[in-house]
Amino acid sequence: MSLRVVYVHGLESGPSAGKAVRLREGGLDVLAPALDTSMERLARGEGAAMLAESADRAVAAIEAHRPDVVVGSSFGGAVVHALLGSGRWAGPTVLLCPAWRRVPGAPLLGPCRSLVVVHAPNDEVVPYADSVDLAAATGATLVTTGDDDDHRLSRSATAANLAAWVRLAAGQPG
Repeated sequence: MSLRVVYVHGLESGPSAGKAVRLREGGLDVLAPALDTSMERLARGEGAAMLAESADRAVAAIEAHRPDVVVGSSFGGAVVHALLGSGRWAGPTVLLCPAWRRVPGAPLLGPCRSLVVVHAPNDEVVPYADSVDLAAATGATLVTTGDDDDHRLSRSATAANLAAWVRLAAGQPG
């Protein structure tokens, strides 16, 4: 049986973008809700509204799909971080270069079960140190990708690796 995943995309992404496609290629049953996110909205000062709307859409997808694991990437990682912090999601989670500190007022989470944080040390958008702090505070497994990787995890977010990170969060053998 395939693991069910809700994938929460980043600002300049969407439900049919690369990571969502590769999660499916990794043999996972993926629901990726469309979020109304953009750098333009962020620049207009709509970050808090965008986060709240995205969280509501993610929760609707979680309720509809009943996932085994929720995956959030960049801004989507901030959305899922907020869901964890509010108790709207408490299950296995993978955060890919999560932009949780970029959201005003986002608290550092306490201990979390089944949390995997993946980040590139040379990320030019979200500081790697944010994920180090998050992993230390939560007890999460921190997966550090290679030095030749970037914010989009262009080299490491392969179908096989994404599926492995999801299985790790779900507590399934590699």
